[in-house]
Amino acid sequence: MNYLPTMLTLLNAICGGVGIFLIITGHPFIAGFIIVFGAMLDFWDGKLARLFGVENNMGATADMIADMVTFATAPAVMIWFTGESPVIKSIAVLYWLLLIGRLIRFRLHPTSHGLFHGLPSPSAAILTVSASLIPFLTARPIFFYAGCVIIALLAISKIRFPAITHASLKLLPKTFYIALYGLHVLAFLFWQYEAIFSLFIIYIILGPILLGKFDAVQARLVREGDAPA
Repeated sequence: MNYLPTMLTLLNAICGGVGIFLIITGHPFIAGFIIVFGAMLDFWDGKLARLFGVENNMGATADMIADMVTFATAPAVMIWFTGESPVIKSIAVLYWLLLIGRLIRFRLHPTSHGLFHGLPSPSAAILTVSASLIPFLTARPIFFYAGCVIIALLAISKIRFPAITHASLKLLPKTFYIALYGLHVLAFLFWQYEAIFSLFIIYIILGPILLGKFDAVQARLVREGDAPA
């Protein structure tokens, strides 16, 4: 079982490589789902590594390389093949460089306690790939390419985002999450990438807000002596 996290990391890298191949050969819709699957593997490899107590530098380095393939290179290739303009090619390269920078920074200065400084690379990749496959956005190129740049800048930024297991996400009532996920499951039956895109847009908006609220609650509890400093 100790090898399971490494196997998932390898599968994540394979997803990225297969996704790139499918994009190049003209199958971006299938590639999109494979990249999303890679993000799921990335979540579980870290979780299982902590569970089994097998976290080490080699595993962290392998995870970073896999993430570079799946969450930096594959989305950049997706952007690259959306048009022939030098501006589009430049945006693809800029996106790739910023996401690589975000991954290197995380490797050198990892965060803890379920927090991320900058939009997590899997979230950035899912947003970019899903946006590139939504007709409403691709029919308005200026919004799509501007969105790609914004996503990359959010990834390299110092804005804090919570992991999906962070306590700040429990500040909203359960009924909100039931309604949110229920609506998105229903929407997914008809508009797959639109549903994925809107779910992660909500995360971008609510994540930092809930973290700020969580910090305020914790600070108040410390002042009142109900929580350790």
